[in-house]
Amino acid sequence: MNSELKEKLENGKAAKIALNELKLAVLNESFSLAKLTKLAFDLNYQNHHKAARIVELIAEEDVFHLVDYIPQLIEIAPKYQHVSAVRGMSRILLFIILSPKISLNDLQEKEIVETALDWFITDEKVATKVNALKIMTHFCGKFPWLKSTLTELIEKEYPRQLPSYQIASRAAMAKFKR
Repeated sequence: MNSELKEKLENGKAAKIALNELKLAVLNESFSLAKLTKLAFDLNYQNHHKAARIVELIAEEDVFHLVDYIPQLIEIAPKYQHVSAVRGMSRILLFIILSPKISLNDLQEKEIVETALDWFITDEKVATKVNALKIMTHFCGKFPWLKSTLTELIEKEYPRQLPSYQIASRAAMAKFKR
């Protein structure tokens, strides 16, 4: 089963339609979610980014499918280098923190905030930065230092950023004023 999943990842396209078919196969238990996450978390596997994209699509549908993998997701997320895997992990972490079905402990929340802050201040693509900003804005009540840090970073970067970053920044700033 694992070799068949690997073969599909290696021979398949990274297009959303192809990956969506694999997502459905995992959700219908044709392929194991455990085997998929193992491939997604293996940074030495050349197609880990495709596997991570399928994990992202599963999270988008219902992040609770990934509840058993949350510790590994939080641990591996900051280690990704492939741009689509980083963006996907930022979305997965956003889905996790916004889910009313999932409870995180304080350490997990802190690790997610640290990862999001790293993505926000480094040279990541705008989608990752926007997801990171949404994650950190969500935790501003729990980590009060985030508000001033984000305000400073946003004010500095706002003029140089793309419209999607600017829209997310304005939303964050409006939330800070409430």
